[in-house]
Amino acid sequence: MFGDTDTRGRTRQRHERLRSCDRRIESHILGMHQRVKVMTDTDVIQVLGQPDEIVSTGMTAKEWTCATCLKIIHSEKPIPMPAPCPRCGGIVFEKVR
Repeated sequence: MFGDTDTRGRTRQRHERLRSCDRRIESHILGMHQRVKVMTDTDVIQVLGQPDEIVSTGMTAKEWTCATCLKIIHSEKPIPMPAPCPRCGGIVFEKVR
């Protein structure tokens, strides 16, 4: 009357549909994994071009703006990024000038 059920109360039909769905998802993930190509340094350079020059001195500015609270930090001479922000503790700043 209520259908053939397993020990968890689900009908066998629903249980089979869930298994079928799991198999399709697993198959899709395996297919995606097979399509992924591992890129070497040469491949990355071909796609993106040569890397920028790395400057060890870092970026400096006379004014920095905190990206979180918009507090402006002024200085008479160029200074490196003043993280963390004294107002909110944020670490993301934008160079103003």
